[in-house]
Amino acid sequence: MPALAILLGLATLIGALAAIVTFFPRLTPSVSDPSDPNDPFSSSVTITNSGYMPLNSVDATVGLNELHLREPQKDPTYGAYGGDSNSPSYARFGSKNWKTHYLGLDDRFTFLLNDAFAPGFGEGSLALIVDYEIPVIHLKREKVFPLLSKKRNNGTFYWAFDTQSN
Repeated sequence: MPALAILLGLATLIGALAAIVTFFPRLTPSVSDPSDPNDPFSSSVTITNSGYMPLNSVDATVGLNELHLREPQKDPTYGAYGGDSNSPSYARFGSKNWKTHYLGLDDRFTFLLNDAFAPGFGEGSLALIVDYEIPVIHLKREKVFPLLSKKRNNGTFYWAFDTQSN
């Protein structure tokens, strides 16, 4: 009998932990192809609440780690100092057009990268940084999505999420 009670208690604990994990917030970013293939910052970014609870005060910024100009002869590289490859540092940029949002279930908002960055930039290492608040308990959280701007052989650009940084 005590073994059965221990087994039932353990099963209940595992079930409760699985239920809690199910309700963790899930934000999903997506980056469109650039509307101008020669300017990676002509892309739009969509942040979607794909979790099971609404989120308050959702704000997005773009974190700059390293960014090169498109024309190599001009050669400056812009970067944030500090951090390392395991924990990079980001200088944050945003736009007044990127307002704070309330995201219910499956709600999303979209913003343009060129609201914060002028044309002329090319390859780089950035991050989408999303701050949000979990309602009721008012817990503020931040999620960082590392992002790379890459140049194709034909000279056009594309975005890729950097899964190696996590």
